[in-house]
Amino acid sequence: MPVETEDAQPKRSSKKTVAIILGSLVVVALIALILIMALQGGKSGVDSVTLDHETAEIAPQDTLTLTATVLDANGQELKDETLTWSSSNAAVATVKDGVVTGVTEGKAKITVKAGKRSADCTVTVTNDAIEVKSLKLDQDKAEMQIGDSLTLKATMQPANAPDELVSWASSDPNIATVKKGIVIATSAGSVTITASAGSCTATCQITVKAPSRVDSVKAETDSATLDLNGTKTGTITFHVRGQNLDSLQDTVKVYAADGSVVSLGQPVRTGNGTDDIYSVTATAAAVGSTSVILQITAADGTTHSAACTVTVKESKTILDLIPGMNG
Repeated sequence: MPVETEDAQPKRSSKKTVAIILGSLVVVALIALILIMALQGGKSGVDSVTLDHETAEIAPQDTLTLTATVLDANGQELKDETLTWSSSNAAVATVKDGVVTGVTEGKAKITVKAGKRSADCTVTVTNDAIEVKSLKLDQDKAEMQIGDSLTLKATMQPANAPDELVSWASSDPNIATVKKGIVIATSAGSVTITASAGSCTATCQITVKAPSRVDSVKAETDSATLDLNGTKTGTITFHVRGQNLDSLQDTVKVYAADGSVVSLGQPVRTGNGTDDIYSVTATAAAVGSTSVILQITAADGTTHSAACTVTVKESKTILDLIPGMNG
């Protein structure tokens, strides 16, 4: 059996010490590695940030929700990472928690940050992004005279749709032109004004007439006779000639200078607006003479008139011829 000498004992002790030191270093290295891995798995471990949109287009007052994806170096998603959002131009678009709100037309860069990483989305705010759902005009038909102007108003849904989205067209610019809803009549005829916005349309049917004008007013006969004991009623007829007389018919007045001699019914108008006839029934009321007058006021305020002299008599009857019968 070998005998252990005193020189061998220090060597064994030295080896033990080295082993302890090496073991301690390994433990420290493992702890350091664990700490590094832990730190990489935390906030400082963000390796990339991406957004679901790199560019986007919205309308003023509309919203868009951006979604950010945060990954670590191992491709694992970090769902609890703190995100910071910002807009390069809050006058155009604002952002809060990923929700972008359009303010006015223009461009803004929306940025999201996580750790030292960031991602951007360029947002264009434009009225063209508004989807018009309905379009109506305040008038669906109208009458105009040459030289007149008329403003049509378009109403759209959604309510934030601006007037600039509406385009206007005339079916015949020779009759009427239109620009930004303002219609100008240029010649007589019928025309359709169409407003369009997106896939929606609305129309207004417009009839353009020549300016009203009175050329002449004449009674068909200069005089007429009624008889209290015979023909007590008669028709007085007037002819009015001119242009676009339809628009002046409300200015026509037919009356008797002396209403005690004859009474008049309501005048009846026939014609095509260029050659109109007004007929009125006169009924004898008392012996005498009076004028039945038609008066019309033109667009410029001037009045035109004609008259028929109506005489009312009282003819003798058979009884009047027998002496003493009526005396």
